[in-house]
Amino acid sequence: MSREEQRILALLTENIGNYVDSRRLSEIALQYPRVVKQLRAMGHHIINHVDRVGRKSIRGRYMLCTPRQIVGFKIGMGEP
Repeated sequence: MSREEQRILALLTENIGNYVDSRRLSEIALQYPRVVKQLRAMGHHIINHVDRVGRKSIRGRYMLCTPRQIVGFKIGMGEP
């Protein structure tokens, strides 16, 4: 695991269940979407949300899900 992955995972873990603004992630790694993708590939459940006004993207946020949230998402999607 790279240093960027470790630092972003630590930040998301400190805020587990809460959204972290993408600007904070970009302070760690300018290519934070690549790092998030790698963490997802390792099995971490990270969701993102983009606040929009019209067609313009305003702000992105990322959250490391708690086990309870993961179960809730699966139930909501009809998975066993």
